[in-house]
Amino acid sequence: MTALELFSYLDSFGMLCLFIIPYGLGAGAVDAELNNYVALHYFPVYELVSFFFGLRTIISPYILSVALTELPVGGADPRLLVEFRQ
Repeated sequence: MTALELFSYLDSFGMLCLFIIPYGLGAGAVDAELNNYVALHYFPVYELVSFFFGLRTIISPYILSVALTELPVGGADPRLLVEFRQ
């Protein structure tokens, strides 16, 4: 979203890449600090959430590949099937 907003103001793709670097670093810093806070204050919940996130990232491609190969061409959207099952 920020990239699209910047792209509307800037004329070149190179300037867009240059300005996106600080935005990415800022977002990474906020994410790291939030993870640190949750890990320090809500440790059991954080471990559980991390476990299920890892499990989901391992299982989702398998579910999607099965959905793409097994569903008929005119059937439901496979992404919705994965989202529903998770």
